[in-house]
Amino acid sequence: MASLIKPSFIYIITIAVLTLGYNISHARPYDRPPYKYYYYGKDGKLIDNLDRELRQKVSYIEARLNKKLDKTVNIYLTLTLEDFNNLTHGRVPGWAGGIAIPGRNTVILKTPLFFGQGVPLEVLAAHELSHILIHEIIGDNYLPRWFEEGLCQVLSGESRHGSLGRLG
Repeated sequence: MASLIKPSFIYIITIAVLTLGYNISHARPYDRPPYKYYYYGKDGKLIDNLDRELRQKVSYIEARLNKKLDKTVNIYLTLTLEDFNNLTHGRVPGWAGGIAIPGRNTVILKTPLFFGQGVPLEVLAAHELSHILIHEIIGDNYLPRWFEEGLCQVLSGESRHGSLGRLG
C-alpha cells in the first residue's frame, strides 16, 4: 500500500506540516486579495512592486491554463536563509528560489537580497503560483515532476531568465 503513495506528495505534506509550527510573528502581513504577503523586511515598496507585477503575470498564466486563482494564497518573503530554512525546515535545496505548498495555498520565497540567481522576484512568485494553479486543475492526479517544473518555467517567463536563458 505504501508504494502507491507518490514521493512528491509525501515531500509536499512534510513541508506543509512542518511549516505549521513556525513562528511568523516577526513577519509583517500585507493583505492584497487574493494574496496575503508576509514580509520580513521594512520596505513596503517591495510588496507594492511585486504585487503589481505578479498580478499581470498571474493573469497571463490564468488565461493559458483556463483557471482562475480563486483562493487566498499566503506568500512568505524571507530576507535571510535562516528565515527561509525555518519556514521550510531546511528541506528545500539551496539552489531553489522558493517552494509552493499547493494543498495549503502557500508560497515561500527567497528575496533577491540573498538569492542572486538573476531571476526577478515576480518571476519566482509566478512560477510557484503556477504550481498552485496546476494542482487545482489536476487534483490528486499524477503529473511528472519534470513536466510540471518545465510548464511552470514557461508560464512564469522563467525561461527568459536564469539558467534556461543561458541554454540558448
